Amino acid sequence: MARNYYKKGQFNRIDDRSGFKKKSGQTSEEWTGMIVATESWEPRNAQDFVRGIPDKMWVEKPRPEGTDDYSLAPVAPPTSWLIYFQSQTNTGPITANGGLIIVVPASNPLDPSAG
Repeated sequence: MARNYYKKGQFNRIDDRSGFKKKSGQTSEEWTGMIVATESWEPRNAQDFVRGIPDKMWVEKPRPEGTDDYSLAPVAPPTSWLIYFQSQTNTGPITANGGLIIVVPASNPLDPSAG
């Protein structure tokens, strides 16, 4: 068929996407306003209609920040330390055969001199 032909009730249009001349019955208008051929027409994406839900950006029942007031009495660091040595074979000074060394503050209840 020739490019310029008569069809009753239709007129020529230029396809905005391809640039070809089409009859008005072979074209459709997209949501963007472009006149395109019916075979290349694309519907609007459903994601264009999604509306966001506003977030709650506040705190429910807020309370003021507490003070750093501790109910415990301040503890001074110990001024002297006691060293306990305990071994199965030797109760004297530290020897090469090993033993358990315990370092505790002088105010410790394990202190034999406190008792």
